[in-house]
Amino acid sequence: MPSCSPSTLICSTAAGRLQVGGDEQRCGAEALNPSEQIVRCMYGRVGALMGPVDHKFHFAKDRPTLHALRVQGPAAKRPTAGKLALLLRDKYNRKPLLVAADLQRPAAVEQIKVLGEQLGIAVYSEGAATSDGKGPTPVDVCRNSLAHAALALCDTIILDTAGRLHVAEIADGRA
Repeated sequence: MPSCSPSTLICSTAAGRLQVGGDEQRCGAEALNPSEQIVRCMYGRVGALMGPVDHKFHFAKDRPTLHALRVQGPAAKRPTAGKLALLLRDKYNRKPLLVAADLQRPAAVEQIKVLGEQLGIAVYSEGAATSDGKGPTPVDVCRNSLAHAALALCDTIILDTAGRLHVAEIADGRA
C-alpha cells in the first residue's frame, strides 16, 4: 500500500500510522482501505487536538438564548433550524422563535415562514431586503427579534442567517 508525505502529514497506511506535527498515532485500522485509514486517523487526531466536547445545550436564565445558524452556501440551514426548534420544544420544553435573518435570498424568508407554520413554531421576519438597498438589514432583524421574543415569551431564538459575521456582533453585544 502507498505511503504519502504531504507537508506536515505523514502516513503509512500499510502500518496504520499517522504523524501530524511530529506526533505519531497508531490507528489500528488495518481492515480499512488507505483513504478510510487517513480519514479515521485525521478525525481522531483533530478530535484529540480540540479536546473534549460538551454536547449539552446551555440556556440563559435571565434572557432568551440565541442559537445562530451561520453556514455559508447551500447547507440545509432551514431544515436544520426547524429540527432544532422541534428538539428544543419537544425535548427541552423551550419556546423557540425562528428568525428569518437571511435577507440575501427573498425565498429564504418565505421558507422560514412556511416551515414555522408547518411545525407550529413562532417566526419573526421583517421581509427581504430590496434591490435598491432599502428595507431591513440583518442586524436590525436580529436586534428586533430580541424584543419580539420577550413580548411573545419565547425563551430560545434561532437565527437563520446568510452566514455572515454580523450576527456574531449581535451575540457579543458589539453592534
